Amino acid sequence: RRHHILDALRRLAPGSDPEATANAICTEIVSNGGFPSAAIYGFGTEDRVTALGACLRSGQDGVAALPPLSAGRMDALQAKAAEGPWVDDLRGPDDGSPRARIASLGVSAIAFAPIVSDGCLIGLLTAGTGETPAELSLRMPGLLEFAALSSSLLGPGLRRRSERAGERALLRAVIS
Repeated sequence: RRHHILDALRRLAPGSDPEATANAICTEIVSNGGFPSAAIYGFGTEDRVTALGACLRSGQDGVAALPPLSAGRMDALQAKAAEGPWVDDLRGPDDGSPRARIASLGVSAIAFAPIVSDGCLIGLLTAGTGETPAELSLRMPGLLEFAALSSSLLGPGLRRRSERAGERALLRAVIS
């Protein structure tokens, strides 16, 4: 697994925007990381959680392939990400269409790895698999390394975006 991550480090470079970079990272995780799906969410962009990139082994790429998540679910993910990595079991009771859509891809468990840059939580890397949560937990160290790689590739672009959002908020306050 470490070999795949090192190869990814050599292949990946920051894209023209965080979305292009996130899509490239997710494609790498699905192509060479052994996961059927991967997604990256950014925190603090315009005071909301934003899906930045995704790749599903089913051939669908980009955030349009992701099931829509409510604002409450996104806030809950951000709060939980502040506590560290975790694995969710999707084989429990169905709580709506996003779970059903993910399960239709053969995903029974999802690993969540926080993306931290300069000590701040900037995003969340998710990867789904058909394994049990216990099996997926054993693969968490590799996913955490991809999250660290994501931090170095996404951090500067997301910081710039956050700074611009802050400047816009200040201008809106002055105008108001």
